[in-house]
Amino acid sequence: MGAALPLVKFLKVDYRSADGDALAALARLHKGNGLRLLAEKVETQAEVNQARALGYSFFQGYFFCKPSMLSTREISANKLVYLHLLQAVSSPDFSREKVEELLNSDPSLVYELLRYLNSPLLGLRGEIHSIREAMESLGEIEFRRWIPILAIVAMAADKPPELIRTALTRGFFCEAISQPAGISPEL
Repeated sequence: MGAALPLVKFLKVDYRSADGDALAALARLHKGNGLRLLAEKVETQAEVNQARALGYSFFQGYFFCKPSMLSTREISANKLVYLHLLQAVSSPDFSREKVEELLNSDPSLVYELLRYLNSPLLGLRGEIHSIREAMESLGEIEFRRWIPILAIVAMAADKPPELIRTALTRGFFCEAISQPAGISPEL
């Protein structure tokens, strides 16, 4: 592998095949070479945290894709608001007033929505200052697309960003292939 090493940009490490000392030694040895380290077979939050602390930048494993059963029946109040919000924007009887009321019940969600919409990357004309302005500026269909993204990101705030990216990428992929497949979203 020595001659090929200058051509390598990523080093994929089987995270379960070595102990913590060996994983740390690999990271120290190869991080300085400009290699990006990928931890493979990551199965727990603790392993993600440990790998990140060692300098691994990319992760693969069941932790990111395998569903897990929740042992609790309680849903925190703000997550319940997000679920109601998802229900309201996906309902055929879309009510601007109901959506605005739900959004107003969580100021942090309103802040995030306005922060996203006022980002220069979106290129919207003029600054948006309220939920009502957001609805008017985006239009109902686009607004109904934004709210689920916002709610999902907020619900997963305690999860690694990789999980959120994976979920959103899958959602956008499904949306992109639905039109050529002749499936239209029910809005």
